[in-house]
Amino acid sequence: MHKIGMFFLLVCFTAPLNGQIENLRLGLHISPAISLMGTNDETIPRDGGNLGIQIGGIGEYYLTDNLSLTSGLSLSFHQGGKIRHDRGGNFFPNSELSDDELNTGDKPLPDGVRLTYSLQYLELPFALKIRTAEIGYYRFFVEVPKLSFAFRTQARGDIEGQGVNEEKENIRKDVGFFNFFAGFGIGGEYALSESNSAFFGLYLDKSLIDLTSNDGYKAIENPDSLPGNDNDNYFIQPDISRATLTRIIFKFGLLF
Repeated sequence: MHKIGMFFLLVCFTAPLNGQIENLRLGLHISPAISLMGTNDETIPRDGGNLGIQIGGIGEYYLTDNLSLTSGLSLSFHQGGKIRHDRGGNFFPNSELSDDELNTGDKPLPDGVRLTYSLQYLELPFALKIRTAEIGYYRFFVEVPKLSFAFRTQARGDIEGQGVNEEKENIRKDVGFFNFFAGFGIGGEYALSESNSAFFGLYLDKSLIDLTSNDGYKAIENPDSLPGNDNDNYFIQPDISRATLTRIIFKFGLLF
């Protein structure tokens, strides 16, 4: 919570600049988000999504009445999703889990294990915003391209499978620190006064960088293993799958 407080103090101290810099508007937003995690490996299918939220500040610099550059600073909570590993193994080898047995040995996690990723990011978005002329009290807009630099501040994971059911494990060391999102958005503004307006928008974006460290591995049972020889029980394969996020974001806010 202290991060949220520091963020809004920053917004409050910079808000007076709105009246001092020509063509600049500032604002705040709160944005529910649905995120889905997927991979390029057919043995690691998507198994559900997360409902999260973004909160943040916005700055818009108007090049013309209908064209602006937008940026800001946002905190994104509970981003991620659920994936299922049809082949078990060790998928959090670097993390400090609550039970060492969850990432020790050839196959600490069973076939069919379900992993839920809950990630928190500090994001710096940038976009080109194109607005229509006024239609009564309304203007409509498109933001394209919308780009966002994302810095992971927290990563938690749930592990659910045969013989294991753990929640809120610290998996930060097996999740990349930096990511980059690209997408677009559409929406509208409603004028509350000459200088203030409310806005709403629908955005779609996708991460372009692998979320995971790829230090884990799959453990596939060896049908030809010899009794008493523990060294040939499994075929060990590096988990080099590429995991990405797709997000649908519903943005609501005020511009001053």
